[in-house]
Amino acid sequence: MPLSARQTALLADQLPGHEVVADHGWGLVGTTVLQIRHAGADLIVKAGDDADTHIARELRAHREWLAPLVARGRAPELRHADADAKLLVTPLPARGPGAGHARRARAVDLPRRRGAAGAAARPARRRRRPAFHD
Repeated sequence: MPLSARQTALLADQLPGHEVVADHGWGLVGTTVLQIRHAGADLIVKAGDDADTHIARELRAHREWLAPLVARGRAPELRHADADAKLLVTPLPARGPGAGHARRARAVDLPRRRGAAGAAARPARRRRRPAFHD
């Protein structure tokens, strides 16, 4: 789904000279998701069509709820937004070891950081098997 003329103009005004790197949209709903590069930074642009209601909820979440997570590096910071045009820009989430999903990475790395003795000292987790009845 292409950006509207208004969205294109806003993007060109806010991020002049940007280049589109990839289209991450699914093509199933009226939301466009683009990866762009501007001044050496990779950004995500989300734009909604006239029927879209998701962008407004996402903007509200960024403005009212995500500040504590942004401060801890667990959510992207809102760089640019226009609710009327249904457009928002955030940084591309980091990828690779130690980036994003910090809680999961710590849990996975815990045995290695404690060493073999620490891993061996913890009891093994057992899966409960369902009981089958005739």
